[in-house]
Amino acid sequence: MIKLHFAMFACAIALCTQTLIAASEIVNGITWTYKVANGVASVGGGSSSTSTAVSTAILGSITIPSELGGKSVTSIGYHAFFDCSRLTNMTIPDSVTSIGDAACAYCLCLTSVTIPNGVRRNGGVRSSADPQRKKQI
Repeated sequence: MIKLHFAMFACAIALCTQTLIAASEIVNGITWTYKVANGVASVGGGSSSTSTAVSTAILGSITIPSELGGKSVTSIGYHAFFDCSRLTNMTIPDSVTSIGDAACAYCLCLTSVTIPNGVRRNGGVRSSADPQRKKQI
């Protein structure tokens, strides 16, 4: 009986433990850096400005993919587009429900962002004129 309970407990722990996987994928000529956890993907994000989703040299308009690595992209991480100063337009897919803090900090040329209605948390789309003020969309 004790062995059976221990085995069930060990299986429950194994099922609850999710591995965080960092990866990159090229979509429409852009290399995207993302993380997979709990079966979904998050673009960019990390503890510093070196954890961007794309190269800071990105120029013009981008559309965030709705899937990376076969996983639905549901969030944009902290500093995901930090200092992408030549990024002008961004389209966020309907799959995204959360935008991390300072996700677009110092995107000085960002003038247009299409944010889906399903975004429940927007901590990161800031005005290009004032990186501390949230962008009014």
